Amino acid sequence: ERLMLARSEKAAEAEIECKE
Repeated sequence: ERLMLARSEKAAEAEIECKE
């Protein structure tokens, strides 16, 4: 459960970085 959450957060961060 925790691993998935961390993965989601990392994916969201990567998406934001890609958008910039």
